[in-house]
Amino acid sequence: MIIDHIDNYKKYNLGKAWEDAFEYFKNFNTNSEPKRYDISGDDIFLLLVSYYSKPEQEAKLESHMKYIDIQIGLEGREIIKWQNAYKLKPNTVYNKENDIIFYDNPDIIFNSTILHSGIFAVFFPQDAHIPGIMVNDKPEPVKKAVIKIKLDLIDI
Repeated sequence: MIIDHIDNYKKYNLGKAWEDAFEYFKNFNTNSEPKRYDISGDDIFLLLVSYYSKPEQEAKLESHMKYIDIQIGLEGREIIKWQNAYKLKPNTVYNKENDIIFYDNPDIIFNSTILHSGIFAVFFPQDAHIPGIMVNDKPEPVKKAVIKIKLDLIDI
């Protein structure tokens, strides 16, 4: 799990794929249409997403096995909570095609951050996370870039 300002991405020496992803993002037009943008085929890609934040009860706890998630805040704010996936009980089988598994939302203490413009959060396979939670019990529009990098391309 990494949380930092976008200007500090070079402080994390995670390899060429990491550098390629952020170089692409630096030149990316964030006013583009929300959809998938290939950086290096299925190895590295960017999903531009837009939605309204929601109550925590409506948000889903998830993790990924094949890709790391780099979530970069562009507009609006959302709370993202996370916990060690190995402490959680899955409520679905792992969906290999979509690289996602969902968990029961247990009554345990979660770590959390507010993702907003200029902040990025990196989730590794052990980092189950609940994105999209509204701040101050008020839904607001959120726009973010989610960069996916195959785990085996990251130097960890």
